[in-house]
Amino acid sequence: MTEEKASFAGDKKFGRSLLAGPEDRFKKWLLPMVPSWCETYHLTATTVVWGLGVVLFSAIARHNIHFLWGASFMIFMQYVTDLLDGAIGRQRDTGLIKWGYYMDHFLDYFFLCCILVGYSFLIQDHYKYILFFVLAMFGSFMVNSFLSFAATNEFRISYLGIGPTEVRIVFIAVNTALIVMESTQYASAKMVIVQALPYVLWFATFGLFVTVFRTQKAIWDLDMRIKNPDHPEREAIDAKVLLKRPGLPRARKRHIFGVLASFLLAAGAFVAMVMRVAYPHHRVLAAGVYVLSWVLLTLSVRRYRKYLHDHEVVVRKGLLVSAPYVAVAVVLLLVGYTAYVLVPVERSLLTTMTGSDIREMLDEDRGTMTILRNNSQSTLSAVSSSGYFDRGVNALSPTERSAARELWRDCTLTWLEFDVFKERYKGFYQVDYVAKPELHADSFFLAFSGLISQLRSALVMLDTLEKNETLATYLNEGASEYGLPADTLFTMKRWMTHPDTLLRLNVGSVYLPLVRKDMTIPERDIVALEEDLADIRRRLGKKPAILIDNPLDLFEKRAFAAWYPIQKGIAVQMSAMRTTQRDYFIDPAQLTKVRSRLKPGDLLLERRNWHMTNIGIPGFWPHVALFIGTLEAMDEFFAGAPQLGGLKASAYLEKNYPEAYNMLCKPDDKGYERCIIESKRPGVMLTSIEVSGNADYLAAMRPRLSPKEKFDVMLAAFAHLGKPYDFNFDFSTDQALVCSELIYKSFAAATDQLDLSPVSMSGRLLLPPNGIAMKFAKEFNSDERQLDFVLFLDGSEAEQRAIEKTV
Repeated sequence: MTEEKASFAGDKKFGRSLLAGPEDRFKKWLLPMVPSWCETYHLTATTVVWGLGVVLFSAIARHNIHFLWGASFMIFMQYVTDLLDGAIGRQRDTGLIKWGYYMDHFLDYFFLCCILVGYSFLIQDHYKYILFFVLAMFGSFMVNSFLSFAATNEFRISYLGIGPTEVRIVFIAVNTALIVMESTQYASAKMVIVQALPYVLWFATFGLFVTVFRTQKAIWDLDMRIKNPDHPEREAIDAKVLLKRPGLPRARKRHIFGVLASFLLAAGAFVAMVMRVAYPHHRVLAAGVYVLSWVLLTLSVRRYRKYLHDHEVVVRKGLLVSAPYVAVAVVLLLVGYTAYVLVPVERSLLTTMTGSDIREMLDEDRGTMTILRNNSQSTLSAVSSSGYFDRGVNALSPTERSAARELWRDCTLTWLEFDVFKERYKGFYQVDYVAKPELHADSFFLAFSGLISQLRSALVMLDTLEKNETLATYLNEGASEYGLPADTLFTMKRWMTHPDTLLRLNVGSVYLPLVRKDMTIPERDIVALEEDLADIRRRLGKKPAILIDNPLDLFEKRAFAAWYPIQKGIAVQMSAMRTTQRDYFIDPAQLTKVRSRLKPGDLLLERRNWHMTNIGIPGFWPHVALFIGTLEAMDEFFAGAPQLGGLKASAYLEKNYPEAYNMLCKPDDKGYERCIIESKRPGVMLTSIEVSGNADYLAAMRPRLSPKEKFDVMLAAFAHLGKPYDFNFDFSTDQALVCSELIYKSFAAATDQLDLSPVSMSGRLLLPPNGIAMKFAKEFNSDERQLDFVLFLDGSEAEQRAIEKTV
């Protein structure tokens, strides 16, 4: 029995995780606290309780996300009991080694399943399949551990510095992220987790590949050593000998920390890209940091390999042995990819048609192609001559914006129409070149013409918008009223530099001279195609960086799409964070008194001290709102305005803006009359001054505009009612707005008599609310000033109240 016990090594674990040191100290601290009646098998069995607890708390968390703290506590308790069960058995010599080996690891698998079952309650049905891949990945690591143990009698559960402890920390971190981001962004928080899972699975797959590769190499060497006792690398493959070499664990830790540091630098490059740090040089900065991460990784690997070499540990050069096979595999992949792109396997419509039918279709489509090319050229000429595309989006009037969007719509529609010819004739190679050379060549001509015409129009449009980033952002925004889906410009750029497009362009350029002699297409059409091809080469030759910039745009957009929910969640949490519990200095009673001094069209600047959002918004004033007055005040102030056509303002709103009218008829949640339109975290809304102005500081300014102009401003603001808050803080888009963007676009749409000029910050157009105050201060002593002083309520930290002061 003693020999059998000694031969079984299931109670010994090889390999150390990153947290092994702190974990050992924690275990030594806990051991004396375990009561004498509690045995190792008691601790092992409690995993069932902790697993069911995770499922229970996760199920309840569907209704109250804070119950995930309970699930995290269950994970922590399972970690504690799992940490102590073996240690108690060894300390008291009461452990059941084989039973413990079996039950401990079976219940670990049970506990993992419980965690994933818990997450299934929180993730939408069409995302639950991801949990299957997570289970398969973790299960693969477990299977690898058990099979490796059976072959080597060395049980290893930590790979690449990652073990069960680190995995539990990840689960607890995920739960914490869900709880912290839940307050108003519960669905967004879940989407962050769902979007992150594919990347986690990719890294886990790579880790599994490395682990299996290393494991099979070690077992291979073990077999070879048994077959050949004089194996030249016997000492190098002896894991126990390696682990006993002085200083090797420390060298491995330095190597692992070097790898982690390089990963953190790569993550920093990602953040610099999506946050546009040091714009417009953010890409250069991100690329530099990314290259630095590779330098650090290379130095870490080289230093570790040098250490192994200096200590006579042989490092295999298996990659050199496999290099010819890798090269052959790469060539085969490239050939397969080329064939997949250029020789589609589906049967072409051309093969089902007679020669005369193909000729008839070719003649008709050639005429259509000529018309489309002329239309495309006319549209591009109209874009160039309009002058709209030479100015930033905020320099255009609403009418000019609409005209620019109409031209952009015409460009994209024509661009898309060329797809018809590419798709119809992409199977031209299936027309026998030997038997029907003219039909083959003419079919190729139309397919290649569609590609070239599309590519040239895309290049011309991108050249036009190259230095007009704000207009490009505006045009890329979806506009259903124009039939434009979102990301049309982005789609065009992505297609233009896609490997498929570039491959077809280059292969087609080579094939065109070969079949030119067989074409029956009029010479002028062939020459026009060759001229377009030459123009494309010339444009790409002048700006070869576009082949890098466009993929970078794609990466930046994809990266920001992954980052945006996190940015939004942080912004939402910051908006709710206040580092004091006191009431605001300006109370509702004080606001009710000053409301009568305000008139429709007044601008209100607001500040609340001790809010985290004040840190990220430049200047003293972080918020601005538009006072519109109650319905009764509107009827009085706008009486006789020519737009009303003899109606009262309230009747006009009831007829033309029923949503705004109905909201103005009802008091807000606290019973106050609505008289302000503003954009806050929930979006563009109508609120009362008692709610909006409940702050520490409040300033009111009155634009020098006529009632007619102010009425147009109010209607322009109502057009944005209900739109969400723009957590990307970009004035170039209209689908979501920040507070100052609502003010800016409402006045810009109605009048040119109030100059509110946004500024560029990190590549985005912004108008900080404090900029309005600076405009007022700068123009105050001028007869040409555009804003007049109304009132100022100045908060006093000393007196704990707001005091009305003069200008």
